[in-house]
Amino acid sequence: MITNLKQKAFLISLLSLLLTAIMLGQDTTVSLAFKNNRPQRWPILLYRPDLSYQLWQQFKLIQDANAGDALAEHELGIRYLTGQGFPNDTTLSAYWIGKAAKQKLTGACYNYGILLTNGWGISWNPFKAFNYFVEAANDDMPQAEYIVGLSYTDNLVVKRDWSKAYSWLKKAAANGFVPAKEALTELLKRISLSSIDTANSQVKVESNKFKKENSNDKVLASSTGLVFIDFASLKDTMQTISDRMILDDILHEGNDSLAKALNISYKNDSTFKFDSISLKLLKDFAENGSPEALTLLGKLYMEGIYFKRDLIKSAEYYIRAARLDSPRAPILLWDEINKNNFLSVLKNRVDKNDPRAMYVWYGLFTLEFNNQITDKDAANFLIKASALKFIPAINELGLNFYTGKIFPVDKTKKRRG
Repeated sequence: MITNLKQKAFLISLLSLLLTAIMLGQDTTVSLAFKNNRPQRWPILLYRPDLSYQLWQQFKLIQDANAGDALAEHELGIRYLTGQGFPNDTTLSAYWIGKAAKQKLTGACYNYGILLTNGWGISWNPFKAFNYFVEAANDDMPQAEYIVGLSYTDNLVVKRDWSKAYSWLKKAAANGFVPAKEALTELLKRISLSSIDTANSQVKVESNKFKKENSNDKVLASSTGLVFIDFASLKDTMQTISDRMILDDILHEGNDSLAKALNISYKNDSTFKFDSISLKLLKDFAENGSPEALTLLGKLYMEGIYFKRDLIKSAEYYIRAARLDSPRAPILLWDEINKNNFLSVLKNRVDKNDPRAMYVWYGLFTLEFNNQITDKDAANFLIKASALKFIPAINELGLNFYTGKIFPVDKTKKRRG
C-alpha cells in the first residue's frame, strides 16, 4: 500500500514538472519577453459562401444582363456554356453571347463566331460567323485576325484572296499569335511576295453582320464545295507556274506518300521523270482526292508528257484540283484556256456529247472563267454528264443538291448520287 502511494506521488510530481517545462519552454526560438505574454491565437477558418450568397451573385448577373450590360451578357453566356453556377445550356449560351456580340463586344464577337461555325446552341452559319470574326479582327484581336486570314486562303466562305490572307495573318503574327506565324511561313511557301498587293497590308474589311436576321444568309453566297475565282484579281496577280513549283507542292508536309511513290526529292531536277508504276500510283492518288496529284496530271496531259495530249482531260484535272483548293491549278487552267484554240475544241466535243467536255464547261462557268453560258446551261451540262455516268459530274451533282448552289437543296438526291 505504502509503495503504491509513493509511486502515485512520484508520478504526479513528474507530470507536474513536465507540464511546467512545456509551458516554460514551449517556444525557445522566440524572445523570453513573449513567454508569458504571447497574443492569443485564434484558429484560421476558410470562409465559404453559402447558397444564399451564390444565388445573389447569379441574380445580380442575370439582372445586369437583362439591363443590357454587354459584359454581363457575355459572362452569363460563358457560364451557361461551361456550367459555372448555371446548368449547361448551349442554347442559352448562344443567346446571351449573341446579344453581347451585337453590342460589338470584341470577345463576344469572337466567341459567337465560334458558336456559329460549329453550330453550338444556334444554327450552323459560317458566313454569319465570318462577319463576327471580322468585327473582332478589326478590334485587333489576334485570334480573330488569324481566322479571317485563313478564311481568305480557301474558297468556302469568301473568295480566295492571297493579299488579304497575307495581310491578316501578318497582323496576327505581329500581335504575337504563334499559330499565325506558322501559317504565314507556310503561306509564303505557296505564293510569291510579288503576287501580294502591298496596298492591302493594312486591310480593313467592312462587316455587314448587323443586317436583319432574314437576310443574313444573303450577305455572302455559299460556295461550299465549289471554287469561285475573281477574274480581275487573278489577272492582276498572275504568275508563271514552273514544273519545279508543281513538284515542290508535292514535297510539302503531308504528301510524304505521294512524294515517295513518285520518287520526288529536293535533290531531283525540275523535270518530270516517272516510270509506269509511278504514273499508275499518281492516278490513284488523284482519284483519292490529292489536289497536288490532280494538278500534276493536268500538266502532263496539257503538255503531252507520258500521255497523249488532251486539253479537255487536262482542264478536267485542273478544275477538280481547284475545287480541292490547289493554288496552282486555277492559274494553269486560265493559261490553258487562253491558248491552243481551247474553246473551239471544247465546243466541238460538247457537240459530240462528250461528258468530260460538258463537265469542263460547267466547271469553267462555276469558276467564272467563262460566261458564254447561263446558269441553266451549266446545270444541264452537269445533268447530262451525270446521266452518261461520268463520275466527277455525279459527285458534283450530289454536292450541288446538298448546297443548293444551282439546284434546290435535296439531300435525298445527294444520297442517291
